[in-house]
Amino acid sequence: MVRMTWQGLDVLIADLDTAPSSVVLAAHDALYNAAERTEREMLSNYPQGETGHLRAGLSIDEIKTTSVHLSIAVKSSAPHAHLWEQGTAEREMPSGKDVGRVVPHLSQSLVVVAERHRREMELEIIAAVQAAGFTVEGDF
Repeated sequence: MVRMTWQGLDVLIADLDTAPSSVVLAAHDALYNAAERTEREMLSNYPQGETGHLRAGLSIDEIKTTSVHLSIAVKSSAPHAHLWEQGTAEREMPSGKDVGRVVPHLSQSLVVVAERHRREMELEIIAAVQAAGFTVEGDF
């Protein structure tokens, strides 16, 4: 019997080249799924209409460093996304025109949504490791 031990998900991810291919494929699938769920949720969170730049600014960028190591980032390139997500105080333009306050949408922000889907991804990877016959111990 072969025993492999990884202390933490970060160590497992860093050591995927020694993991069974089924675990690597499942980890990649979980990563893609988490990114797609994050993007879909953000597309539904961002308002439609005049602020369509928020939705158009979303993208998923894949960075493949080796055959097993993969990194995916869900990004917003909309220059004013932080205003919608974090809100603003009462404001006025340099001309003196009052433009008011932007109400924050903290629970719908990209960071909050991505963190939630990352946790789901971690649980999917743990399930894949267990399905490959490994025992997973610890608090998750």
